Amino acid sequence: MRFIPILAAFAALPTAAAAQDLADLVPGTYANTEQVYFQGEAGEPQDRWISLRFSTGDDGSMRLHSIDPFGEPLYGAEGQPVTIEARGEFTALTAGDCTRLMRPEGAEFVLVGSEGDCDGLPVRMERVSASGMTFSWPDGRMMEMRRARPVSCWISVRKTEPVAEGESEWTFDNGLMMHDQGGRIRAGGGDSGAPIAIIRMRNVIWPPPTRNRPSLVLYVHTEDEPERAVSYSWADPGAERIGINLRWMQASCTVQQTEEGPDA
Repeated sequence: MRFIPILAAFAALPTAAAAQDLADLVPGTYANTEQVYFQGEAGEPQDRWISLRFSTGDDGSMRLHSIDPFGEPLYGAEGQPVTIEARGEFTALTAGDCTRLMRPEGAEFVLVGSEGDCDGLPVRMERVSASGMTFSWPDGRMMEMRRARPVSCWISVRKTEPVAEGESEWTFDNGLMMHDQGGRIRAGGGDSGAPIAIIRMRNVIWPPPTRNRPSLVLYVHTEDEPERAVSYSWADPGAERIGINLRWMQASCTVQQTEEGPDA
């Protein structure tokens, strides 16, 4: 009988390890950009665009933010606290009053049940993997949230206002951060003397049966054309850097594999 507690302790280790695995897997930025875009291309009703950021603080605590395309929180800077812990044979991910019970399935975690007040939420987390998260709408349709890679950029915009002697005719902003799932950044405007230039990035993978090859695409927008790009460039998805020069603006972006900081 005295061996039972020891055996029980060893039995609990895999669950605790799984909880840590999920805690390591979840942090990042996610968006359903590609699914929404290709719904429109197919003439289907488009889901609303959603982007989420799970961030970990210096103390190890995790928070969830809904963010806009520029990475700004939509519902307050504090966000929602998230906890991940072993719960019996499952791993419990809790945000607010709702807990999702997950279990490892290969390199992924899948939903096995829910606890708490989850009924009023617009979507349900179904799966978490290295490539992203899958949620379901109340009607059973799936929403694919692809994991984003952080991108650091510099942007330079030609000034349209007269400049003093010796002053550069171009603005220069460095270390601007966005991501490759429809993230955006802007430069110029204000008292810079230059028009606003907005750049956006997508890591595009066309669904079958198209023969188009996957591409990393950098778009340029203006304030007057926030949705329709005025120009774009593209590269292989494995490229580390992509740039564009339109004479009135130019930019260079470096894809990063971690959130450690800008490197454009």
